[in-house]
Amino acid sequence: MYVVLGTMSLVIFLLFLSIISKKPTNQPKDDDIPTPSIPVLLTDCISEMNWSEVENEFIRLQLEKQRDLINLKKAYEEIIQLSPHKSIKKSFRLYFHINEESGFIDVFAKEDGDFYTEYMIDHEDWCNLLTYQISDKSLRKYPKPTLVCATLFMMTTVGYSSEEILLKKQAHTG
Repeated sequence: MYVVLGTMSLVIFLLFLSIISKKPTNQPKDDDIPTPSIPVLLTDCISEMNWSEVENEFIRLQLEKQRDLINLKKAYEEIIQLSPHKSIKKSFRLYFHINEESGFIDVFAKEDGDFYTEYMIDHEDWCNLLTYQISDKSLRKYPKPTLVCATLFMMTTVGYSSEEILLKKQAHTG
């Protein structure tokens, strides 16, 4: 009987010792783990999609109630024909905040190296936007059709063609 009590005491003591000696691990959360990736440009994302995938995402997010799908398709067709500007001096990344329950979509740009300033993309030249990289966090969080849909949604806030955007931008600044 003393052997059994001694063995049980030893097991309990070792279990207690293992519990108190465990150091908390500082394992990073999934969101904190930097995943090295090849930069994904907006133009790459768009070229991987077809209109029906983008349209389905507009409908799934119920954004077709806020934008005309026929004009969105025309804008999409224009965008896939555009060539990104090669002479952009600054590098920008796109960041996405999407709340599907409330229908809130926000896509903004940040210049690489400037973590504080956010730029709206609704008046940006579409050829410039095509050179923007999509942030790694956004790529991990949202599927590409959602990213393309949200970007197209924000790009067409003030018009459905790059020419229309340019004219409104000039009228706004001039």
